[in-house]
Amino acid sequence: MTPRFFLIAQFARNLVFAVAGFCFSCWLSGNNIPKPALPYVVREKIAHLHDHGNEYDAVFLGSSRIQNHVMPQVFDALVSERGIPMHSFNFGISAMHTPEDDYLLDLILAQPHGRLRWVFVEIDFFDGAIRRDENGTLRGLYWHDWPRLCSVFLDLFTGTGGSVFRRLRTIRENIPVFFDHAKLFFQRAVNLGRGADLAQRWLFKIPDSALDVNTLGEGKDGWLPAEPLPTKSQENLSASWRASLRQRVTEPPKKDPGDAGTTSSLSAKLKKITAAGATPVWVIPARVRQYYFYPERTLAERAPIIDLCDPHLYPDLYREELHVDTSHLNATGARIFTRILAERFLAVAANQQGAQPVGSGVPVE
Repeated sequence: MTPRFFLIAQFARNLVFAVAGFCFSCWLSGNNIPKPALPYVVREKIAHLHDHGNEYDAVFLGSSRIQNHVMPQVFDALVSERGIPMHSFNFGISAMHTPEDDYLLDLILAQPHGRLRWVFVEIDFFDGAIRRDENGTLRGLYWHDWPRLCSVFLDLFTGTGGSVFRRLRTIRENIPVFFDHAKLFFQRAVNLGRGADLAQRWLFKIPDSALDVNTLGEGKDGWLPAEPLPTKSQENLSASWRASLRQRVTEPPKKDPGDAGTTSSLSAKLKKITAAGATPVWVIPARVRQYYFYPERTLAERAPIIDLCDPHLYPDLYREELHVDTSHLNATGARIFTRILAERFLAVAANQQGAQPVGSGVPVE
């Protein structure tokens, strides 16, 4: 063997040792220093569950369509008076999407939950895009662990369809998106800046910032009313979103089974919730877009689905005067949404107890 071969082999060996040492150092530091802070609102809601998790029978997880629309006090009263004792908490987070919700589900199930029986999850398409308020921010960084990076990879590179050329083009277009996710994963994995932050807090005795209990809402149950747009923006957008609502009434949104990433993420949520001893209930809030995610049959049959996307069955959810924009209801609309959700849930609970033959995976009417 030539000296050149030995040099290459030595370089490869040293590179492997260096990478292994680097990964071990990241793992060691990550397990021996406090976890990075959670973003605003997420931090407050997790802290609340840490202290009060054993008090709740149900948790609602989703985006602002859960945060602004599900009123736990109203839901609990309606369900309890029908014979099912209920105390629920709204863990909706504005602008949350899959796979961030999958990470939050892990955090929620890691809190005390001795009474937890139901986990309501808003389901939607897997969203691999990195928004402006996520790239390089704590909101984008905190959930980028290894399982979520793998799920992003699956969605971006194995969920494409069509011809070979179309798949190759889609993969090429998704490579920069994946590298953006990988960059956030790397920043989180190497604990970038956390050592300096901890040293500064220790040297200068900087206390942790106080929790903002206002993020839990007036009832301390996680519900927050939707904030209307500023007057000028409302005037500019009013005609557009009102037209969108009217279009959905005449042309209801259509079901779409999603791609591999969406299906895989939903299947993983189902396994986690059932492993925690609770029953998952998939919630699909009313949509104004043309298509919405609805699981394919074999997956849909594994958990109850409350599908509220039919403007003919649920016309109140598409009334213009109950909206602050196309996606969010005002407080009156939220109360109506909660009442409908409670009624649909009562049918789900009856089905779980074998009281009536309502099929799992079919919208409960």
